[in-house]
Amino acid sequence: MKKLFALVLSLCLLCSFAMAETAESTLPTVNWADFEDKAVEIGGVLHGFGEIGIDYMMFVPEGFQAVEVPADAAEAGVLEILSNGTLTFSVAKYSIEGMTGEQFIESLKQANATQIEAGILNGKESVSYILTTPDGIMTANVAIPTDDEKEMLTFTFAPADNQEMQEILTVVAASVQPIK
Repeated sequence: MKKLFALVLSLCLLCSFAMAETAESTLPTVNWADFEDKAVEIGGVLHGFGEIGIDYMMFVPEGFQAVEVPADAAEAGVLEILSNGTLTFSVAKYSIEGMTGEQFIESLKQANATQIEAGILNGKESVSYILTTPDGIMTANVAIPTDDEKEMLTFTFAPADNQEMQEILTVVAASVQPIK
């Protein structure tokens, strides 16, 4: 129960801890600058995904390395997987052309996603949510539409209910941002 509470708290922190509301929006806002000091404590680097055609970066703690993307995951849109042997971060891209934001959120609900929350992450509209895979792995996810709103980038962190993940999840998720 403590682990589940910590996970819920971690995701709430991502979408509501020390967040200011912008003048243009009432959505909760997360800015990487508010988490950089914690990232320094954890140790790691900002990892860019430009090599795989995604102009985004994310803080990756020390000890994570790229691993081969399995064929079935690649077919589902997964472009890169980083792992430390216990924890896994991945980034995927898939088409949402013709889908509204409301329809995307409805599709998450139909997939049994929970804790769905819209917000602004480093200046970009985003949706965070929890999803349990068919094999029982709980994942925390951040989805961001591309600038043309024809594709969705999804950053997935698993297993979300792992104690080590809970200690870094908020910082890593808050770091997802466009490469400037």
